[in-house]
Amino acid sequence: MRNNKRGGKVIMSNCPFKHFLALQRLYIPFRMAFSAPPEQLGRLQIFFPAPPEQFVGPKFFLRRLRSSRKSSKFFFRRLRNRLEAPDFFSGASGTVWRPQIFFPAPPEQSGGPKFFLRRLRNSLEAPNFFYGASGTVGKAPFFFSGASPIAFIPLILALLIALLTGCGRGRAGEPAGGGADSWPLFRGDAGLSGYSDARLPDKPALLWAYKSGARTVSSPVIYKRTAYFSDRRGRIYGIDAEGKQSFDYDFATAVEATPMISDSVLYIGRIDGFMTALSLSGELLWSFETMGQISASPNIGVFRGQEAVVFGSYDNYLYCLNKSSGEEISRFESGYYINGAVAVQGSGFFSGGCDAWLRILNGETGRVSDSLMLDTYIPASPAISGRDCYIADHSGNVYALTVEAGRISSHRKVVEATSESASFVSVPALSSSAVYIIGDDRYLYALDRKTGEQLWRYLQKGSSGESSPLVCRDRIICCTKSGVISIVDARSGSLLWEYDTGEQIVASPAVIRDRFYILTAKGTLFCFGNQSD
Repeated sequence: MRNNKRGGKVIMSNCPFKHFLALQRLYIPFRMAFSAPPEQLGRLQIFFPAPPEQFVGPKFFLRRLRSSRKSSKFFFRRLRNRLEAPDFFSGASGTVWRPQIFFPAPPEQSGGPKFFLRRLRNSLEAPNFFYGASGTVGKAPFFFSGASPIAFIPLILALLIALLTGCGRGRAGEPAGGGADSWPLFRGDAGLSGYSDARLPDKPALLWAYKSGARTVSSPVIYKRTAYFSDRRGRIYGIDAEGKQSFDYDFATAVEATPMISDSVLYIGRIDGFMTALSLSGELLWSFETMGQISASPNIGVFRGQEAVVFGSYDNYLYCLNKSSGEEISRFESGYYINGAVAVQGSGFFSGGCDAWLRILNGETGRVSDSLMLDTYIPASPAISGRDCYIADHSGNVYALTVEAGRISSHRKVVEATSESASFVSVPALSSSAVYIIGDDRYLYALDRKTGEQLWRYLQKGSSGESSPLVCRDRIICCTKSGVISIVDARSGSLLWEYDTGEQIVASPAVIRDRFYILTAKGTLFCFGNQSD
């Protein structure tokens, strides 16, 4: 095993909060609020929790604000409907888990978000608006590095304008998806929900097709409008928005997994058992060796206070590695291979194994908090939105679980397998009201999430394969193994558009603003969008 320390500065992705930045430039007090040296901050890092060496002013805050929006229950919805949510600001440093840290007060005085709302409603004029733990924040003038209390007003105005001008990732009630120009991991978000708030073109046109000429079972991921995928020989491709190759790296060993990209670093598992971090400048940052092949995409979560890359291996272990260094934080043994990706929701890590067990790990305690045995083994990944988790076993049975505080409070089978000899590896896709599932009988099913009632079904033009459906607002993208791409109305199940690639498809779609990408098993990447593009 070899581990190479990752160096260099953090590369920040493009931030959509233009109005926030505009106000930040307009208000001198606001600028001063973030520009003071650490010793004059008045414990600003308690409000934006991170060690002082990681605190870099507005960019850090915007990065935190943007990353925390991976949960669609952000800010107003969270304050209004999800006051109990423990991961309101789960920062990169891992220093924030409980609401009382974000809403600074001595633990005995803090009631979490409700405490904050009470202060916000009653104490805006009070000099002790945010009275921090042990008096570290103290008076309002110290809330932002000694600036006048009026410096707080631009921050509130900026946040309100940024949120109300539509720079969010999802509508209220919807799972989170990739950003406007990124779909950085398998299924788009940490919960693997398969939902995107991107709007599909009314009449999609083929913009370009890139032929790599190599077999692949990878799904594409998108980072800053460049698509990345691997072939089975271990070559990583980056194809820009014009269909030209802009990135190329060869591991010279077999790869089947879908990559994940975070902070301009690509993480990918290999058949030889290594999980590798590769910068998009082509530098190999670190590699971690397991004793079995890695077939699924990694994910990112906070585990025991550290930002961790999480994945399963065919050596029967689920691994948590430090994202920056690649050092092992912890591992958990299952009864057999782990083939699917790990879904992450708050402090919960959800993993299905080929021993037929679905396990939930608690990222705070580092222990298994609950588990459920299904009818047969689980080769695919779970999909999570809010308290609901959906997962399918190999025979095609699909299960709905309700999870509260890391425990399974209820579960039921919402789809019965039609054959014991079926081979089912598709992942459900979730909207706020429905779950969409490709059955082994060629049908795409829409089920009501509350009742489990079938809303409609659509017969695909070809056999079901490994490709999973994807929800884009009011439309569903699905692909058959025989190569037919279909867009279906999410409300009625009626066919809106289709395209025959002429090549087998086992990958899942990727979607960004005004575009979607399909990768075939022959290594052809299709890009569809508006003809005007």
